[in-house]
Order: sequence, then structure tokens, then C-alpha cells
Amino acid sequence: MECDLYGLMKASTRVLVTMLIAASSCNAVPERDSVRQAGGEVSLRNSPAPVATTDPMVRRADSLVANGRPWRATVLLAPRLAGAAANAASPELRLTAARAAAGWEGWSEVERLLRDAPWLDAQFGGEGRELLVRAALERATDAQSDARLALGAARDEPTRVTRHVLLARAYDRANVRDSASAHYLAAAARLPRVADWLRLRAAGVTE
Repeated sequence: MECDLYGLMKASTRVLVTMLIAASSCNAVPERDSVRQAGGEVSLRNSPAPVATTDPMVRRADSLVANGRPWRATVLLAPRLAGAAANAASPELRLTAARAAAGWEGWSEVERLLRDAPWLDAQFGGEGRELLVRAALERATDAQSDARLALGAARDEPTRVTRHVLLARAYDRANVRDSASAHYLAAAARLPRVADWLRLRAAGVTE
């Protein structure tokens, strides 16, 4: 893959981070298990690892998301997540519903499903926390705390690189310039094909 740095500089955040993740696959970064989410700050490649569950409805919904039908998954799960029922739902059900909502860019729904879930930093490698970061960035709200926690929960290098970029974006939007620069540079060290753009961005936020 050849990266057009000029195009990257003009790209939206969504397109930019999509290209960054694509670039990671060209630079000997291992495959990420859970790497396809439509929309939002990050559009990831391949299908997400299936949610491990014995609940047939959750399995069906997760399959719908993986096959590009997130709205149908949301409709399927909606009766079990209405109102206060969401808080009593299993972590697997809530994460799958949040994956589905992210698929059709329902960021307020992602927030409703995941905010204050007690398992966010203990299960699924911080995927729920990452979805909250993406929701916050899309809704122009503060994503710094969620992004730091998501990065801390990363289990593999591709996930870590993605979350460095997300944390950089969160700091960038909050005008925390030195921290934004540090995380752009951390990602640049692992993504040589787009390292020039990331270094330019790191320099730009500290000017």
C-alpha cells in the first residue's frame, strides 16, 4: 500500500485513522483479533473476534455485526436493553449491542450502553472503553480519561498503536499539546509508512 501523505493531511479523522490501521498491516504489525468497527474515529479491518457467549441471541447479533448488518443486530437486541434492563444485561450482550450501535454510528447509544459498566477495564481487552473513546470523539466531548484507560487495557501491539492515535486525538482536541505530540510520535514509531504525517501532526500541535 502506498500512502499519500498530502491526502492524509487533508483527510477527516475517520479516514485518517482508517488509513493508519491499514498502514499497520504493511509494516509487520501482527493481526489484531478484534479489528473491524464501522464508522467513528476508527474504522478497523477484518471481522471482530466473536463474543464468547452461550446466549444464542447475542451470537446471532454478533454475527449480524460481523456481516455488515449492525442495524438489524440493534433491532434484535433492543427488547433486552430497554431502559433499566441494560444495566442488568450481561457484559457480552452490552458489548455486542455497543458494537452494533457503533456500526451505524449511534454514538449516544454506545454511551448509554457502556458508560459506568463495571467490567469495562476488566474484560474484552478494553474494547468497550475504546468504543466510548470513539463515541466521545465523534460527539466532540472529552475523551482523555477513557482513552488513557483504553490504552492501558490493550493486549497486543496493533491495538496499542490504534489507541495511541486515539489518545493523541483526545489530547489534541483538548489542546493538551505536549501529550498529543508524544502519542502521535509513539504511533509513528510503529507505522513507518505514515510516520511522516504523524510527525508533522506532532510538530503541528506543539507550534
